[in-house]
Amino acid sequence: IMAEIYTFRPLFPGSSEVDEIFKVCAVLGSPNKESWSEGMMLASSMNFRFPTCAPTALSRILPNASQEGIHLLEATLNWDPKRRPTAVQALRYSFFAVGQNLPKPTAQVQPIVKTPQQQKPAPLSIPHPPPVVENQRRSTLGESIDINQTLADLDNFSLT
Repeated sequence: IMAEIYTFRPLFPGSSEVDEIFKVCAVLGSPNKESWSEGMMLASSMNFRFPTCAPTALSRILPNASQEGIHLLEATLNWDPKRRPTAVQALRYSFFAVGQNLPKPTAQVQPIVKTPQQQKPAPLSIPHPPPVVENQRRSTLGESIDINQTLADLDNFSLT
């Protein structure tokens, strides 16, 4: 989905299961015993052979993506699910870093002079929120989220 946000189209637009696998191999390169031993054993047991493809650089497919975005995508698109980052680990990637100092724009921005009529804000049309279901937590616009607390909560989460 992240790649689709950059390109406005699917990263692997297969028309069938076999075509989908071919599209994945065309981007990631063909899996091998080092990159996904369990998948290769499963394919062998089904007499399936992956197409032989060299990987394509994600930066070539997603030229608008930042280096941080490419790094995160490469990690999440690993053939072996055990080698992919968990959600908590992914949130620690630099792609999600907040509060970084961004460079100032190089061009001078000219202020827009407004007439007194333009200074009045237009009335907002706000739809009615859906009814709140019992025990449902809703976030509101402008609510501050403490990412460190969220990560700590996720680290301490257990299904047992």
